[in-house]
Amino acid sequence: MTRLLRLNGGSLPQREVRTAGVGIAARARAVLEERLAEPPTLERLAADLGTSPFALLRAFRDAYGMPPRAWPTDGPVRQARRLLDVGTTPAEAAVAVGFTNQPHLNRHFTRIVGVPPGAYGRPARRPDSPADLRRRTPLVLDARVAGLAAAAVALALRAPFLLVVAVPVVVAAGVRAMGG
Repeated sequence: MTRLLRLNGGSLPQREVRTAGVGIAARARAVLEERLAEPPTLERLAADLGTSPFALLRAFRDAYGMPPRAWPTDGPVRQARRLLDVGTTPAEAAVAVGFTNQPHLNRHFTRIVGVPPGAYGRPARRPDSPADLRRRTPLVLDARVAGLAAAAVALALRAPFLLVVAVPVVVAAGVRAMGG
């Protein structure tokens, strides 16, 4: 077996990557960018390029990862993304790239990018920023207030009528301890 592998073994021949569709896809992309306002149908685009719709679709998807019909929508979203990167508001970006309004941009932007344009343009916050902690932190009582609360509960269990007096005292102590 070893002798057979030595005689016939070796590296596998390199497989050539098919590039026949790359030229068609590039030409189709150029046509789509020229006719961005009124993109042609797949059949018309294929006829203009002298290929079949199936071959054009396969070549375009292999080259760009999307069908030709998605390219006219993807272009303005890419432009809006660049505008948002430099600080333009989503409403201004929507109008600048040709969407009728911001919700129209939001729908396509979220589908293609994965987040709405307002969240994309917003700088990421640290999750432990003071604003986030105030927003997420439940009311936490310090040790003194917790001791008062425990004493009030113990007292209320022994004499329920004192609950009316003990609860307001604990609440007032908690408000003072929280800085209020």
